[in-house]
Amino acid sequence: MSTADRIARLPQWAQAHIRMLEHDRDAAKADLREVLGTAPEETDTMVRQGYGEEPIRLPAGSRVKFGTGGRLGGIECRWEGGALEVLGPGGTLAIEPRVSNRITIRAIR
Repeated sequence: MSTADRIARLPQWAQAHIRMLEHDRDAAKADLREVLGTAPEETDTMVRQGYGEEPIRLPAGSRVKFGTGGRLGGIECRWEGGALEVLGPGGTLAIEPRVSNRITIRAIR
């Protein structure tokens, strides 16, 4: 059963609430795209909010920051010279191989 079929089986008030949430989500995405501006088609930096979602293009070489919570601050990364540059919050970065095409990077003290 598809998502649309499951939604159609819900009460009218629930369907209306879902439509309102979808509208708010779409408006927020449009606002985000407007704030970020339109990056050129040829960029090396994109942000994808969910699987299957259209990526938001950022200017080439943009730094993306991931908050680590607590006192460590965050980890920043960017694509530069054909390689991913990862900047730690001043402590040590631990690189843990997972499989041949995936690693995990942790900020540790």
